[in-house]
Amino acid sequence: MCFAYRDGERSEALIEHMKETANYCLHRWELDALSAKISKLLGIGQNHVKEAIIVAALTHDIGKAAEIYQIDCIKNTCKLFEGHYMVSAFLLHLAFNAKGIYLNSRDAVKFLLYNPTELASDKVLALLIVLPVITHHYHQVRGYLSYESSKHNAVSKFLDKPTIHRPCLDCFSEMLGYAEINVFKDFMHMLYNVLVSIDRLKGSDKYNTSKIFVENFFKSVIEESLKINSVTLGKVIVESISGLINLCDGFAASRSRKRG
Repeated sequence: MCFAYRDGERSEALIEHMKETANYCLHRWELDALSAKISKLLGIGQNHVKEAIIVAALTHDIGKAAEIYQIDCIKNTCKLFEGHYMVSAFLLHLAFNAKGIYLNSRDAVKFLLYNPTELASDKVLALLIVLPVITHHYHQVRGYLSYESSKHNAVSKFLDKPTIHRPCLDCFSEMLGYAEINVFKDFMHMLYNVLVSIDRLKGSDKYNTSKIFVENFFKSVIEESLKINSVTLGKVIVESISGLINLCDGFAASRSRKRG
């Protein structure tokens, strides 16, 4: 089995948690309101923005599929998954890389601090997925330094020896048929291919640039963002999407774990 959570006899399947989180977001009124406002502000079609948010919700916990986390689940308990949001963001970044959409720290800083509309639309849509995923929920509780502490533990071990738990791969093919994704259908196939071939990608230029993006996220993006202590369009957009994902994530987890 592939776990999103396990505490003795209580457990939650990862693929079910991912799909339920996306489903809850899909049926929240906030999704339509948020995607309409972001669409108008960024000059990108609402359907594209809406799907980007759904893809972020669907894939926010995909990093939990790493073997280094699932080993603890097999032993009976896995509740924290320290740094999994960074592994999730790495996998998404690598999939965009593989599709020819190259994101670097400067793009993230420009989106967060300056004018997102100066970026190409494909980069903007990619950042609408990657940034909310890498900033969803642990750092909001523990502070931004959680990026630095996580980097030296499970995250660095995964990046040095990337292995996806086999039962997770067997389940993830279900993502490809998720009915509400059309614009990003090719991307979802690329993401699955990345998961399947992650060991062969290690050491490639694409792998290394995605690794650098995640490893340097705190110093290159977060510290730069904190230097400018002001509310910006990009910050509000990312926090708003993260907030919606956290809401749906928490609702899916609490419902599932009460049943479990």
